[in-house]
Amino acid sequence: MNYFHISYIGGVPLLYPIINRLNALKGSARGAQLGTWGPEMGDAAIALITKIRVVQIAVERLQKDIKDLDAELSERVDAIDRCIARKPMGLPLQHEEIGFYLVASLDAFLYEARSAYEMLRTFVIRFTRHILKRRCHENDAERTLEVAMRAREHSFDWVEELRKYRASFFHETAPWFALEMTSRDPRRYELLILSENVADLEKNPNYLRLESYRSIWFGLQACAADMQQWALTSLDVTSS
Repeated sequence: MNYFHISYIGGVPLLYPIINRLNALKGSARGAQLGTWGPEMGDAAIALITKIRVVQIAVERLQKDIKDLDAELSERVDAIDRCIARKPMGLPLQHEEIGFYLVASLDAFLYEARSAYEMLRTFVIRFTRHILKRRCHENDAERTLEVAMRAREHSFDWVEELRKYRASFFHETAPWFALEMTSRDPRRYELLILSENVADLEKNPNYLRLESYRSIWFGLQACAADMQQWALTSLDVTSS
């Protein structure tokens, strides 16, 4: 079999401080209480870094799709005003693929963000078991992440929101979107992600604002940073 690998360069430095701290402690008398970074940790680390990078790419693609949509909307001012005056009325996009690209990016973000969170949880489980040498199950790891975030005054609510949105859009419905004009001069629009096929959004406001997705992204980034701090502190405490 003639084959070759593609070099893996994660580009996410999240775990470097943890590995460096562990190596420093293992090289001293203090490190006797700590486990060794073996294949189980290596696999969990690669999976976590990969998933975080994939979420970053999903966010970049979503931002590009929104920018493409904004470009078309900037040329359709009169048509948009007619739609608003006759609401509920749909605006046919001149480049209809923009809408589906946007929906694909919204879906991809939820899927990959949830997967990245699960990789964070898996990393905590393996780190606790193999490095700290303590028992740890899925619920324990989730509690560890929640405590780490709340200790730094970060909300953990985004995890439940992510679970709810992902379950809904993957098992019950498919997202589509509308736009709210939030400013006429200059023109600004806010993306509304529809949770069901609804025409009158004032009578039935079953939609999410893009801010909900931003909150999940900010929450995931904070969770990764807080997990890093938890791991570093745990190494110091265990080896003291």
